[in-house]
Amino acid sequence: EEQSRIAQVMAGEADVATPISPVLASRMGSMPALRVVRVPSFLNVLVYFNTLHTETTKPDVRRALCMAVDRDALIKTIMLGYAAPQELWCTSAQPACSIEGLKPYKYDPQQARDLLRKANFDFNKPLRFVGQAPGRVAASKETCEAITEYWKRIGVQVNLEILEFGAWNAIKQAKTKDPT
Repeated sequence: EEQSRIAQVMAGEADVATPISPVLASRMGSMPALRVVRVPSFLNVLVYFNTLHTETTKPDVRRALCMAVDRDALIKTIMLGYAAPQELWCTSAQPACSIEGLKPYKYDPQQARDLLRKANFDFNKPLRFVGQAPGRVAASKETCEAITEYWKRIGVQVNLEILEFGAWNAIKQAKTKDPT
């Protein structure tokens, strides 16, 4: 699907193609007939926590899981620089969006482990992590795999499932949440 959009632009059948994966965007940047334009967007890569799960109801567990992920490394490696870190639902390019007064979580795997221990996290029970398949969000599968790896490095067992958008969204939008 993505390759088709790019082929249409290259053939002059379309003027714009989006979304484009970071890998293809980096390749397209060297093509003289194409121009890759980076603009702030409303497309966010977020991790939602199930606040009914016995572990993720704990604020220290959620904080630890956030601190365990090196977002700068994800931006450099998986997104190849075609992303920006975000602390809010909006971006600094949008009016009235400011992180002034916020103290963002910094990458600190040791502190993340310590927070989990302090919260009496059950390291023997795996977390179920449901992510989106590629297509709607660039590099979504690779991002979920990397987050899983970061969590495993701090001792968290993770069962990762990659679902097509419709199946993923059905879980996210469900009125009754599965506590697992």
